[in-house]
Amino acid sequence: MTTFIEHTEKNNIVEDILRFSLRILPVVLCLTLVNYFIDPANIYKHRKFDADIFSSLKRGLNVGFDITMSQVDEVYIKKKQIESFDSPKDIVVLGSSRSFTLNQSNFPENSFYNASVSSCKIQDMIGIYNLLRKNDKKPKVIFLGLGPDQFVLKSSLKKDLISEFEEILPLINKRIKWIQILKLKYAYFKHELRRIFNLLSPAYFQDSIKYFNFKLKSRNQLKRSGGIDAKELSWLKQNWKETKSSIANGGVIFPDGSRQWRKKYLTNDTKITLAHVKYNMRFMSRLKLEKHKILKKNRRHFESFLEYLKSEKVAVVFFLPPYHSYEFDYEVARYQRPAVLSVEKYLKDLSKKYNIKIIGSFNPHDPVSGGDQVLVDHHHPSRERVGLILRGLLNH
Repeated sequence: MTTFIEHTEKNNIVEDILRFSLRILPVVLCLTLVNYFIDPANIYKHRKFDADIFSSLKRGLNVGFDITMSQVDEVYIKKKQIESFDSPKDIVVLGSSRSFTLNQSNFPENSFYNASVSSCKIQDMIGIYNLLRKNDKKPKVIFLGLGPDQFVLKSSLKKDLISEFEEILPLINKRIKWIQILKLKYAYFKHELRRIFNLLSPAYFQDSIKYFNFKLKSRNQLKRSGGIDAKELSWLKQNWKETKSSIANGGVIFPDGSRQWRKKYLTNDTKITLAHVKYNMRFMSRLKLEKHKILKKNRRHFESFLEYLKSEKVAVVFFLPPYHSYEFDYEVARYQRPAVLSVEKYLKDLSKKYNIKIIGSFNPHDPVSGGDQVLVDHHHPSRERVGLILRGLLNH
């Protein structure tokens, strides 16, 4: 009798599990399909607009964005541009978004390309250099756009640059250990695992719904306005279009790899700029550098990279974009976060050791930085004032 009851209870548990699974399955399926096919961040690479953007840039056209550039696969576009070069450039910029505004007009007598990507770490720079190296596009001069976070924070390589970094690592570090290669393999595996988990992410589902609603409204508005052909409608649906203008609501990418910032940031009104600074600083948790020192791994990779560039006879220039004075004083003076200053001192010491020129300063109060006049928001320099810094007109 007891055995029969136990067996019945087990059957009931199995039935409950099956019943629950059948109920939850449509929800999971819906979540997965919406996240995969709508894919607001283009994680699963459905949309082909990255290739279309590259095609426009290759034809010498600017690409303007109506909303945001965040969905652009920057590494893909940089890779395709580097592969398409007929010959090596005289000057190439490697850095983060703080280096985006360095552009061809700053170097009128030289061929130029800005290979910077958003949130670029030291290891990402090395990976991008490998793209230049293996495509026989090694430049004469490299501008390294540097920031404190690249040295004091743990870095995670961009997925599409892991293999590039792995390929060049034995060249820049002769004493590489197998554990380092294993860590790179694990980093790639984590990226892939994240892609899978994202399919079931409720947060990504919410983003997908918002993105779908936005696209639906945009399309209806365009249809009501009339006079727009199918090709232009396709461009606007993806938030971008070819343009001759250097100003757009969401920013502009130029054929030389540089960028212009969002239209609302391009103002000479210091009150408006300061409002942007205070707004953006609410989200700048990555700059919590009060206890952080330069990590040994970042130092080792950076100095090995400099040694390698020296052996390759590639000249190096350090570009140190300034912070806005409000952010700088808030981080350094008010909270006594010395990392910003210690990283600059470290780079100045390296510049003497390797005979490398430094342009600019993290400190906006230093005359060589140009102060707040070089910035469009909390820490991104404008194109015009960076040009003055590079020409030394702000250098006393």
